[in-house]
Amino acid sequence: MGGKRTRRTTTKRIFAEKATFESRGNSDFGTKRLLGSAEGSGTTLIYKPTGDDGSIAEFRPIASMDREVTLYKYLPRRYAEDLVRDGSTRVGTLYDFRRIELGAGVADPNEGQLRVNRKIGGQLHYFPAGTQEAEAMKFFGISGEGAVQNISFRRDIEHPGVFVWCCSTEFSADVESSLEGADACVEIRNAGLFFDELTRAIHAVRPVEFLGFRKVTYTPRNQNWESYSPDMSAAFVKDPGSYGAQNEVRAVWRSLDGNPIKAEFPRSAALTEFCAIREL
Repeated sequence: MGGKRTRRTTTKRIFAEKATFESRGNSDFGTKRLLGSAEGSGTTLIYKPTGDDGSIAEFRPIASMDREVTLYKYLPRRYAEDLVRDGSTRVGTLYDFRRIELGAGVADPNEGQLRVNRKIGGQLHYFPAGTQEAEAMKFFGISGEGAVQNISFRRDIEHPGVFVWCCSTEFSADVESSLEGADACVEIRNAGLFFDELTRAIHAVRPVEFLGFRKVTYTPRNQNWESYSPDMSAAFVKDPGSYGAQNEVRAVWRSLDGNPIKAEFPRSAALTEFCAIREL
C-alpha cells in the first residue's frame, strides 16, 4: 500500500533504584543538566525507591480520628459473633487485600500502590541547591542541583507490608451489600480504646507498633505532582469509583520483629466491651 510514511514516536524510560543527578552537558549557570530527548518523544525517568529509602517515610505514625468515634465493621455473621462473644477477630495485611478471591468490594489488586508523575516541558527548569524545588526533585530520586528539560518523572510507591483492620464510619445497608460475603454489622464504640486493646492483643502474638487509624482517601492511584500531597499514604488510598461508597476507616500496625507478615487472629475478652451486633 502506498502513502506517506510517518515516524513512530517511542517512549524512553529510564529506571533508577537510587538515582543520582548525572551531567549531560553544562547549564547556563555552570551546574549539571539533565535533558530528555526532543520535545514530544516521551523520555521518562522512573524512580522506584527500595529499602530504607522507601520504607522509613511510609512507616510514620498518622493523625488518628477522634478516639471516641463509633465505627462499624461489616463481615460474615459467624465472624461478627466471634468478635462480640469472644473478642476474636482477623487482622489481615495490606498485600492480603490483593487476593481476588476475597470478593467484590474487598479485593483490590492495586492495594498499597501509588504513582506520582511530573512533566517538565521545553523550557529549561532550574533547581538550585537548597531551594524548595531541589527538595521536590529528591522525591523523584534526583539529588544535587542543576536543570531539566523535555523530560517526565515518575515515582512508583509501594507501601511496605503492614497489618490492617478495616471498618466504616457509616451504619448502612448499602455499605454492607457492597462487601461480598458480609451479612452482619458490629458497632465499635470508643474506637480509640478498642484499638488500644486490639494492639495489645496483636502484640501478644507478635510485636507491633500501632500507627493509628483514619479515613481512607478516595482518589486515583495515578497522581500528578500538583495533586499529590506528602500526607497521601499509599496504605490509605482507594479508587473512588469502585470503593468510595464504603466510607472506609483503617487501623494500621507495623511489625517490629522483621519477619514476613501474614494475617493474625488475636483474641481479647476486653474487646467485647466495645462491640455489639447492630441489625440493619
